[in-house]
Amino acid sequence: MKSPDRLRRDARSIFEAALTAVRADDLILKALADPELAWQETLQAASRILVVGAGKAGAAMSSAFEWGASRRLVVSRRRGRQRSQ
Repeated sequence: MKSPDRLRRDARSIFEAALTAVRADDLILKALADPELAWQETLQAASRILVVGAGKAGAAMSSAFEWGASRRLVVSRRRGRQRSQ
């Protein structure tokens, strides 16, 4: 049987791996890079894209999209507006 310290370390490793697997910014960047989703064509055709992020991961998701899309974006956030050219 494993010691309590070993079980604690194992539980911590599982918890940290789960958090890493669902990082909002990483998931957005992965989706933008997925050729099956055809984001590139949609983003290229858009003259303006509005991104609204809500909830705990909203800011991370909005920032990742803005960075990953590399297009002219207007990002509206709950605490104000950020404009990018």
